[in-house]
Amino acid sequence: MNRDEAVRRAAELDRLVKNYRAGGADGYALLAAMADHLPKFRAILDGHSEVDLDRLTTRFPNFGYFGAMLTEIAQGIADGAIPVPNGGEEEERSFGWVAESKFGPKYAGLVKFMLRSDWEDALEGVLDDHFGAAMDEFDLDDAGITDVIGDEWTVALWMAAFEDLAASNLDVGADGELQVVNMVDDFLFRGRKVPGPVRLYLRALQGSVMSLYEVTDVKPGVSLRARDLVRGGDPVLVFERSGTESLKQWDQIGARILTVAGKNELSAGVLKYNLDGAQRLVDGFREAREKAGVDQALSLPDEELRHLAHLFSAGWLYDVLPKAMGLVTPTIVNSDGDEVVFHRLRFPLASGVLPAAVVARLETDAELDRESAHRWVWLNPKRRGRASAGRPRNPVSGEAMRSDGTTILGHVEVLESAVTVSVTSAERAKSAAKRFGALLADVAGVPLTVIETLDQARAARERDGQVNEPAAVPDEIAAPLIHDMLDRYYHEVLDQPVGMLGNITPRRAAKTPAGRCKVVEWLKYIENTSANASLGGRPMAIYDFGWIWRELGVEDLRR
Repeated sequence: MNRDEAVRRAAELDRLVKNYRAGGADGYALLAAMADHLPKFRAILDGHSEVDLDRLTTRFPNFGYFGAMLTEIAQGIADGAIPVPNGGEEEERSFGWVAESKFGPKYAGLVKFMLRSDWEDALEGVLDDHFGAAMDEFDLDDAGITDVIGDEWTVALWMAAFEDLAASNLDVGADGELQVVNMVDDFLFRGRKVPGPVRLYLRALQGSVMSLYEVTDVKPGVSLRARDLVRGGDPVLVFERSGTESLKQWDQIGARILTVAGKNELSAGVLKYNLDGAQRLVDGFREAREKAGVDQALSLPDEELRHLAHLFSAGWLYDVLPKAMGLVTPTIVNSDGDEVVFHRLRFPLASGVLPAAVVARLETDAELDRESAHRWVWLNPKRRGRASAGRPRNPVSGEAMRSDGTTILGHVEVLESAVTVSVTSAERAKSAAKRFGALLADVAGVPLTVIETLDQARAARERDGQVNEPAAVPDEIAAPLIHDMLDRYYHEVLDQPVGMLGNITPRRAAKTPAGRCKVVEWLKYIENTSANASLGGRPMAIYDFGWIWRELGVEDLRR
């Protein structure tokens, strides 16, 4: 390593140490925070003379401070003056989570204090409140939860529990001599040297509550607006850099919004819910208030909400874990709202009937579009299917459609001795048996049906070696095609019954005040589903639903 590179690395390490010390980290907390950077420090020490190192430590005092601290710790361990702590793995992991996050400078000192004081027992109790019920229900330990949901969400949940403790007032002491204490108060009262900005942040955290917010007006890398779904009120402007890179319009998050120096910002423990999971959480709060005799619209006061922070974590885990563990299989439906299950009907040709006669008969059906000499597509241009009774689940990818938005109901093929009709649900199989049974009444017999689920179809393809990854299509090519298809699709949907709207059309629902509220909920659902879709990628995520809001006359409610 040359001298210029050493100066650059020393400056980088000096800046990191300065930030962590400003947040209150020192000793083992600072060592844990800087663990990933130790190889850089070692490279400087090994590659330069004492004279060069003296110059670097003089120029960069925090770099020098960290080097001296490492030397002191190493010597103390070697002499036996500093015992190696038992059970340090949990502490190291907690320090690591905080240190590696953007909240390291703000939280490192408080976390160190918590883990080296009586507050560690309180943390264990809070973690049990947040994780315990789900761990028991799904038979998971700490490592098991991380294996299922990954490091990112484990850290978010741990941060949510830590922030719950920081914002909680606990009763301590014997009966008759109880004292109300708070961890942040205790940390700051004991004479900790905490910089002003960090002190302001911790005070804001202390006074915060966890709530459920609907995200709107996302400006990636800059800000978002958040509407409180539990306490009500107008949306508030939140300045957030990293979070806005992943959050989408109408996402719903469990979070704390802190007001620091006049600006709102998100704290560390942010949990993103799917819309169904968020609705179950809100329904749970509402039911609890009804049982308590509070018969009014959901609007929880801060003091009541302060004691319910653990429910946000528990609700998130109960929603996510069954899906992540494969205990719940998502149901894929077609545009009729029916579960996709493949049916293949085989109509045997009557004795003496030639395929040509069957071809002529099929040519008379206006809903069949010929693809080749012996193959047809069964179409339903009007798409008058039955609407799903619940929320529209993946309303595009569960259905086969032509580029003009026409729904493909099935495929028909004439073989030497039979006619086959392939469809994607039991209901369509019944319709096919009736329709083509009548059409082929005097040339074919009663059909035999073979049924195959999605899992069986996938297994068969894998067994036969037919699984091929589709070639990637550049976004600039795919986007216009996908957006055109979605335009056509949603133009038709506006005149079709929708389950979320009480099985009436969006245009009809938008004519009444109550219906307009349901239309807004439906539009938010399909817009958020599209923005977060894994299938379709970026073209799906950037599709502009604004024209639908305008078409239905509810654009003023898009907030």
